[in-house]
Amino acid sequence: MSTERQTKNALIIVIIAFVLQFLIAPWAHIDLGTPHFLVILVLPFIMLTSSVRRIALPFFAGLAFNLLFGGVVGSFSLVFTLVSVLIARIVDTLDNHAAITACIALALGTFLIEFFIGLIQNAVLHSSDFLQACIHIILPSWGINFVLSLVAYFILARIVSHRNAQKTPSSVINVR
Repeated sequence: MSTERQTKNALIIVIIAFVLQFLIAPWAHIDLGTPHFLVILVLPFIMLTSSVRRIALPFFAGLAFNLLFGGVVGSFSLVFTLVSVLIARIVDTLDNHAAITACIALALGTFLIEFFIGLIQNAVLHSSDFLQACIHIILPSWGINFVLSLVAYFILARIVSHRNAQKTPSSVINVR
């Protein structure tokens, strides 16, 4: 299976995960940020790769992030774990600069998605205090989430870039 095909499959899984988050969680009262549910959702990524070692490090980094900051970040830990495995899946096709750029873009995109969902939810639940909630609650909380996610993505990108650099054989200089 080509890398492009695998990437498309991984993106489809991410979309399915978002759908599951919004359809299943309210009905079943399931916290999708818990590690055991994350493992179920991330398993399809493992099936997309022939080398489990390639995804092991960022996968466990995602779980560690979930365990450490799950109470602060909330449902974002689900997205972080899924995306960190996605990065590990496609990062071999990117150079170091592109990997870090992709990490920033994914963090920013996830932040915007979660931010606007928070705005919509708050507008529906507390329409009278919408502006005050934006200034005093939503912007600070989602801002903290974004900073934490961006730092985590940078660390992940550096780890993957460092591992890729170690796998690349150093150039041999012929000395006469």
